[in-house]
Amino acid sequence: MIDEIRLYIKEGWLKSVIHAKEENSFSMALPHPYVPPCYDGIFKTLIYWDTYFTNKGLIQDGFLDLAIHNVENIFFAIDQLGFVPNGLAKDFFSRSQPPLLTLCVKDIFVKTNDLKWLDKAIGYVIKEYDFWMNQRITPLGLNRYGNQASDEELAGFWLYVKNRLQLDDDEVDPIEKGSHFLSEAESGWDFTPRFNQRCNDYAPVDLNSILYLNEITIAQFCEKTKRNTKKVYFLNQSVKRKALINQYLLREDGIYLDYNFITKKHSNVISAASFLPYYASIVTEQIDSSVKILLHELELVHGLSACMNSNHSLIYQWDYPNMWPPLVYFAFEGLSAYGYLDDAQRIAHKYIMTVNQSFKTSSSLWEKYDALLGDVAKHNEYPMTKMLGWTAGVYVHLTSILKIRSEDL
Repeated sequence: MIDEIRLYIKEGWLKSVIHAKEENSFSMALPHPYVPPCYDGIFKTLIYWDTYFTNKGLIQDGFLDLAIHNVENIFFAIDQLGFVPNGLAKDFFSRSQPPLLTLCVKDIFVKTNDLKWLDKAIGYVIKEYDFWMNQRITPLGLNRYGNQASDEELAGFWLYVKNRLQLDDDEVDPIEKGSHFLSEAESGWDFTPRFNQRCNDYAPVDLNSILYLNEITIAQFCEKTKRNTKKVYFLNQSVKRKALINQYLLREDGIYLDYNFITKKHSNVISAASFLPYYASIVTEQIDSSVKILLHELELVHGLSACMNSNHSLIYQWDYPNMWPPLVYFAFEGLSAYGYLDDAQRIAHKYIMTVNQSFKTSSSLWEKYDALLGDVAKHNEYPMTKMLGWTAGVYVHLTSILKIRSEDL
């Protein structure tokens, strides 16, 4: 089954390629072909954070040129807009997404060792970093998700979310509510109980872990390209951020959680975002107990739930019991980095088995899965869509890392 799915994915990458040579009402013109999340689903533009995981699969499957094209298109978007939008369709220009461009650049440079290309890329990753530090900073010195939408756009987005989630709008300020939800869309977790519908008020654990890793990585880039002053700056930034993360986001029991800097309280929802400090090598205290808590709350029979079961009445898609491929990736890599190899491999095997089982009955990969039932997700905010993108990228990554053969599963 694994060999069959890997072939389906490899052929699917090529079927997915789009070249938007001319601007239209939907999308900007792009200089290079790109690989969107879907080749026969609804997401046909280049989506920002999906691309990091897509590129993992493309590079492993021998399509380095397509991975480079994806990143070059993101560089082009930065030239045009000054930041990386949620996606390269015009509807996405009011917000960004988790800032994984630096890590995309690292994956490519590891393969090419092209210092000239890295020298060019540094300008873009620093420009993106500056966007987050200038436009998405909190009074704590940590970062948050946000947006740059007009009042009209925010009111319209609130109407969309209200209908999508079937929310009550009595005595609600549509601009304020729209802003919180649009910022939540920037998180990539649209939508989730993590932020209690007030995303603007939180310093998120995943965002700040990624930015910490970006600071470390950019410093490494600067060393390779002889930018010694910049190297020192980014290393100093990483030291400051790590201290702030441990000051504000670390709960007494060793769990890192989103922190509401208005109420001065942690989120009461444990989510798979709490694996990001492991992925970024930030965690230093209470390792065993915190890992045990995270796995107890999030690991289900068939995989990793996005959030703990908090027994609320709303249906969020980034919530219990849905399993999302990027969160499996971060958990696997984070647990592996700290020596929890058995736990990491068990999470990976559950993901692979769930994808295998669903593929047997549908002949497709999907955007997300149900970690309780081991099938396509049932808790959806919109009709389920066939996927390649991060579902395929994470599948390729995990089966390659674990060197699993078809007869083993």
